Amino acid sequence: AAVARPPQSEGKVSTKDPEAGFTRRGQRSFFGFKAHVAVDLGSDLIRDAVLTGADVGDSLAADGLIQGDEAAVFMDKAYDSAPRREALAEAGIVDGIMHRGHARRPLTAWQRWMNTALAPIRGQVERTFGTLKRSYGWRRVRYRGLLRNGAHLHLLCTAMNLRRAEYGDAAHVEYTDRSSLDITAPGLDRARRWRDYGTIINAAAYTKVDLAET
Repeated sequence: AAVARPPQSEGKVSTKDPEAGFTRRGQRSFFGFKAHVAVDLGSDLIRDAVLTGADVGDSLAADGLIQGDEAAVFMDKAYDSAPRREALAEAGIVDGIMHRGHARRPLTAWQRWMNTALAPIRGQVERTFGTLKRSYGWRRVRYRGLLRNGAHLHLLCTAMNLRRAEYGDAAHVEYTDRSSLDITAPGLDRARRWRDYGTIINAAAYTKVDLAET
């Protein structure tokens, strides 16, 4: 399954695995694929997952991961968009997307407060990626193409869900009518009344099997 990394100066398409792509995380460059997941906030169960080329933007896969029955959806500021917020409102889902500032439109005091309150909620999805890497050894993809690597991702998610259902909090979560959820309530980051309601969406990049993560 080893696929040589194509030089970026010669284009971003691999002749052996054209479905793989380039992306960057901070100062690090990745060639491979990207896993997008939706995690239940109350139980940490993975509700949905999709694999794309690493060059696919995080936000492009996000809408397909919204289940429609959750009370709230939490995402970081990379997913901030007016159409997505409007779609959540129309579906009766509480908008838990962090706010992104712009050069000509800085964040208001309320938006900064909301980002601070939402950060510890949204950050819980990182446990899923950490578990995939540490406990299941999924630091790099093992096959060529989206089909095989996507099937591998779903098998890993199934295994993780089975383990969490047996040993984790999934069997003990009690859900309440989503209409009672108010993420703007004071002390949001401490009250934790919302923990059994929402879906958290995020993405992580994975390199090809034989490639350095630089």
